[in-house]
Amino acid sequence: MKKHIFSIKTQLIATFVPIFLILFLAISSTAIALYYSNLIKYMDSQIQGQSFQILNNYESYFDSVIMTSNAIEKKIDNIDVNIEKVRVNEYFDDLKSSRQEILSLALYDASNDGKLLVSSSNYEGEKEGSIYLNWYKSALENPLLNNFSAIEELDNTQHGFILSKKMKYSTLEKEAILKINYDFTKILNSMSLTDLGKGGHITIYDNDYNLIYSSNSVSENEITVVKETILGSKIVYIDNISFSLFLSTISKTRWKLAIFINYQNISNLMRQYFFIVLSVGIVLAIVYIIALYFMASKITKPLKVLKEEMSKIEILADNKDIKSNFNSNLEVKELSESFNQMQDRIEFLTKQIIKEEEEKNKSELKALQNQINPHFLYNTLDSILYLIERNENQKAEQMIISLSKFFRISISKGQNIIPLEKEVEHASYYLAIQKIRYGTTFDYEVKVDKDLYKYSVIKLILQPIVENSLLHGLQEINGKNDGKIIIEAKIDGEFLRFDIIDNGYGILPEKVEEIYKNLKDDSIKSSVGLKNVYQRIKIYYGEKAELKIFTELDKGTDIALFLPLERLNTDEKI
Repeated sequence: MKKHIFSIKTQLIATFVPIFLILFLAISSTAIALYYSNLIKYMDSQIQGQSFQILNNYESYFDSVIMTSNAIEKKIDNIDVNIEKVRVNEYFDDLKSSRQEILSLALYDASNDGKLLVSSSNYEGEKEGSIYLNWYKSALENPLLNNFSAIEELDNTQHGFILSKKMKYSTLEKEAILKINYDFTKILNSMSLTDLGKGGHITIYDNDYNLIYSSNSVSENEITVVKETILGSKIVYIDNISFSLFLSTISKTRWKLAIFINYQNISNLMRQYFFIVLSVGIVLAIVYIIALYFMASKITKPLKVLKEEMSKIEILADNKDIKSNFNSNLEVKELSESFNQMQDRIEFLTKQIIKEEEEKNKSELKALQNQINPHFLYNTLDSILYLIERNENQKAEQMIISLSKFFRISISKGQNIIPLEKEVEHASYYLAIQKIRYGTTFDYEVKVDKDLYKYSVIKLILQPIVENSLLHGLQEINGKNDGKIIIEAKIDGEFLRFDIIDNGYGILPEKVEEIYKNLKDDSIKSSVGLKNVYQRIKIYYGEKAELKIFTELDKGTDIALFLPLERLNTDEKI
C-alpha cells in the first residue's frame, strides 16, 4: 500500500499542534487538579469554620441558660420560698426583665403533689398536676442535671423550650423543681441567616436521637446517616445531594447538633472552572494554529520550486528504480546527482549487509549443529559397547537399527529444515536407544497431534533436551523403575510449543537462574545440549523464539520450546 506523503507545511502543523495540545492538556490538567485541591481545602476550611461558629453560638447560648439556672439555685438555697414568695417573685421578675429570652419562671414543689410554689408575674403555667408533665418528670429522674425539653412552636413566629431542674431551698430540707420557659426564636433566626446552601439545614437530636428541632424536614435516611456518624465531619449523600455533615454534642446538654451544608456547590464551581479553561484553550489553539500556518508558509515557500522539480521522485523505500534527473539550477542539479548516487550506494550496501548476515547465520547454525552430532554419537556408541560387553546382542542390534534411523534423519540429505514428524521421530529413536540401555528404569511417551505434521522445523532441537532430561532429570531415580519422559507438541497462541517433561526431582531455583544465565551469556562455556538448542532457535527463528524451564522440586521439570508459527512454513534451506 502506498504511503501518504504530506507537505512540510502539513507536517509542521501536524507535529506542533499535538505538542501544543499535549502541553495544554498537561498544564490545564495540573491547573484543574490544583484548583480542585485548593477548592476542597478552602471549602473544608470554610465549612469547618462555619460549623464551629454555629456550634459556638449554641453553646454560648446554653452556657448562659445554665448560668441562670445555677444562679437561681444559689439564690434560693437559704430562702424559705413559702414564707418569702414576694421576694422570690421580685427576683424572678428582675431576671425576666434583664433576660429577654426568658418568657417565665416558676418553682414547683418537688413532693408528690407538684404544687406551684412561686412564679414570675403574669405566669400562665400549671398551678397543679405538674407531676404528670415531661419536664417535671425529667427533673425528678435526673436531679443533678439541667433538663431541656424539645423545642416547640409557641405560635406562628416563636419557638421555645423549657429548662427544668431539681434544687433545694430553705436550709436544704425542702426540694423544688425550677421551670424556666425560654424563647429560642432569636437564636434560631440568627442561625437561619447562615448560608448553608440549597437544602442545607440544622437539626438537633436528644441523646436517643429523638428529634428536638430541625430547620427543614427530616427524612429517615438523614436520621440513619446521623446515627452512623461518629462525632466530627464527613461527606454524606441524602436524596442524591452531597452534604458536609458536622455532628457535635452541645456542651452541658445531652443534645446533638447536626449541621448539613450543601457540598454540591463544589461541583458547580469545578464545572464553571472547566468551561473557562476549555474556552481559553480553544481560543489559544485557534490563535496558535493560525500563527503556525503563516510561519510554516514562510518557511516552506523557498522549497516549492525544488518540490515541483522532484515531484516525480518516489521515496527510496517505495520505488528504488526511479532516478532523479533535473535540468534546473546548479544547486538542484547537484542535489539530484547526489540523491541518485546515495540511492545506488544504499541499495548496494543493503544487499551486501543482508547477504553477509544470512551467510553468518547459516555458518553459525551449522557450527552449532555440528557440535551436537559427535556428542550424541559418542554416548550412543558407548551404550552399544556396554551391551556387547554384557552379551546382550539382541538389544545391541535393536540399538544399532535405531541409531541408523536416527542418523538417517540427522543427515536428512543435507537439509537442516525437516518435517516436524521427522524431528519427533528423531527424538523417539534416541529414547528407544536409551530405553534399551537403561532397561526398565524409565519409560517415555510421545503426545503429538498429527495435524501438526504440516509444519517444518530445524532439526536436532528435541533430542538434546530429551538427553538433558534423561541424564540430569532422571539420573537420581535410575533403578527405581518410575522414571518417565513425555514429549508433547501443541499450538499455544502464536507459537508452536514443545514440552519435554520428566518426573525427576526438579531443579533448585538458583540452578535455574544459573542455566538461564549460561544460555544468554556467550562468554560462559557450558555443556552443549540446552545452550546449543537455545542459540540455534534464536539464530533461525529470531528473538520471539524462547526456551523456558518450568520445574517443581520432587515433582519434575518441563523444558518448553516456543517457536513462532510465522516462521514454520518456510521452504528456506540452510
